[in-house]
Amino acid sequence: FTTFIGRMTTAMTLLVNLNGRRYQNEATVRRLLSEYKISVGTAQRVWQVYRHQERAAAEQRIMTLRDIDKVFKVPTELKALLCQEMYQKFLHKFAILRKLLRMHPDLAPAVVATLSERQGVPGETTFVQQA
Repeated sequence: FTTFIGRMTTAMTLLVNLNGRRYQNEATVRRLLSEYKISVGTAQRVWQVYRHQERAAAEQRIMTLRDIDKVFKVPTELKALLCQEMYQKFLHKFAILRKLLRMHPDLAPAVVATLSERQGVPGETTFVQQA
């Protein structure tokens, strides 16, 4: 019986911890809506977008190099190779880059090296040129 109670307590603690971040985020949204006295219609839209993005983030999160960097320090040369292999396929989605790479395929590593990753809406990755 004691083991059963211990397992139940552990399971409940795990659930509380898993939901803690979500409750904190929702409290932040509620506070913003309350402090600025946002209209009901706009507040409903905010919650709709929040819930949609929360579900999408949980279902379709795209892995990035930043995720790997959290696990271990990736040497610069290896990071460049990873970038090239990860993003090569995305370059062909842009007409101007597709045309350039058809004419000069050897430029692909240089093009990839000038890009940096920026996570946008869950499931959407955009690329911006580094300064």
